[in-house]
Amino acid sequence: MKRISFFLISVILFAACQNEEDPSDPEQQFIDTKNVEVSLILPDNSTLNLSELTVSSLFTNKEDFINGIASVDLFDDNAIELVYATNAEENIVFMNLINPALTSEVILDSKTTAQSLVMLHPWVMNLSVEARKEAYDAIALMPEFTAYHDLILQGINSGEIDPLASNPVIEAIGNFQHTMLSRVELSKNPLLLEAGEENVSLTNKLSSMAYTLQLYDVNNEPVGEEYLVEGVNKEILSWSTIGGVVTGNFDLFQPQQKVFSTPSENQVYTLKADSWAGDASWRNGATISASIVGIVSTTLSTVMKNSSCAFSIGSFFYGNTSTVIQQMTNNELTISQGMGQLIASIGNTSNSLHGIINSCPGNYSFGSQAFNQAIKALSLIGNLENGALLFFNIVDIAQYDSQIDFCFEKTAEEVIECSDKMSGEWNFEFINSQCVAAGTITFEEDGSLIIENPLSIEGFNEGEVTSSYTLNEGVLEINYLRDYDLCAAPPGSPDFVDVIEQLTIQVEVDEDNGFQGSYTYAYSGDGIKTCNIQTPNCSGEIVVFQ
Repeated sequence: MKRISFFLISVILFAACQNEEDPSDPEQQFIDTKNVEVSLILPDNSTLNLSELTVSSLFTNKEDFINGIASVDLFDDNAIELVYATNAEENIVFMNLINPALTSEVILDSKTTAQSLVMLHPWVMNLSVEARKEAYDAIALMPEFTAYHDLILQGINSGEIDPLASNPVIEAIGNFQHTMLSRVELSKNPLLLEAGEENVSLTNKLSSMAYTLQLYDVNNEPVGEEYLVEGVNKEILSWSTIGGVVTGNFDLFQPQQKVFSTPSENQVYTLKADSWAGDASWRNGATISASIVGIVSTTLSTVMKNSSCAFSIGSFFYGNTSTVIQQMTNNELTISQGMGQLIASIGNTSNSLHGIINSCPGNYSFGSQAFNQAIKALSLIGNLENGALLFFNIVDIAQYDSQIDFCFEKTAEEVIECSDKMSGEWNFEFINSQCVAAGTITFEEDGSLIIENPLSIEGFNEGEVTSSYTLNEGVLEINYLRDYDLCAAPPGSPDFVDVIEQLTIQVEVDEDNGFQGSYTYAYSGDGIKTCNIQTPNCSGEIVVFQ
């Protein structure tokens, strides 16, 4: 029996090695391995040759069966671990996902293989050990399981060299998963900034990604040190709660917050939160790669995320997948396409990944061949579209911006949130209205704006112009008032009667880097009637574009 020692240093403590806290004297936990008996039960009338099948685990490679019985070593932990049997061509034929803490005996047959194949999918990455066991048991109770199991049985008995990788089997897995899961649209605003006279707080409300935080002054120079806000832990503790998550209830998860002191100098500050800068890049890399490996071994996933391996593993993973991650962030790849490429990257680099894990402090003495074979099992995953909602780490890459900027201004009296700024000259056009015309809006550096509009009446003794705009979360609102002194009233009087021109615009950013929305355009004042001025009053749709 092997004794495995590894340091359960939290990711935050490990970052101490990167000049945060001192991680000396960390709590150490020892995890034994245990020997488990494996019984292989061939299907009725099977033509498989038992002598050509061997059983493996992370710590056992290709153990022969004797009268259908063999044994493997597993982590002795409350976990989910893969045990599998391969044929002479080293392709998986049978498998089971078990909790070693609950049993010393494992059965491999067509039913356990069918159940495990459904679980061999990224939708399980966010399930706790207990929730995975509940889901595993629930699979066999579903009405559709019998027909699905029959297809898996046919695949095993087909005589194909790689029976579980055949198209009918992969399709059957995907179709069955589709009966279990669905998708919802998620919010795109995972972070919340609150700035006060003493403290600034950044709360991660929704994203499982960590973000590196850096404050910048008005000259875009860094202010103070980098901070990090952790990703939201979206582990689902019980399968019974999955229905709420599928329908979009994320109140089950605890937000993460980072608080730091407000700078003393009065000026405008920008806080940039970036999930792929600084410590966030390797933390997120370690989390995602460990979550993928955790499909076949939750214990190994814990080792990868929480031990002093995290920096090496996370940096290695991000170095190999940064292009894919960038494409997902830019919506150039769908979630399923990106997930497929990330899984493929783990498989293609499994030898190097095994070397990194085994070089970490502690004794991770599982064989490279067994590790590579376990990772290869991920190639049996069916349709990645099914259950995409639960790929939290992967969904959040595509769903949320990798960099999110916030702005606040500190004055002698208060700290206020900045509104976004517009600049330059923009065109606008009225559409679908009797006011068919175009004009320009010039946004000045001081926050004022100038509107030139062909509909403006020819006035004289032009009075005061009052204009303002706000741009918040992609919504641009403009209010523009202009006074005209149009004519004497009564006739012969030296006094003039006011007419007010008013243009109100509210538009939202569209896909062409412009704005589209609604407007109202009107004139008011006693001068309209007194001076018999014909002026347009209308409303409708408007586009604002460069």
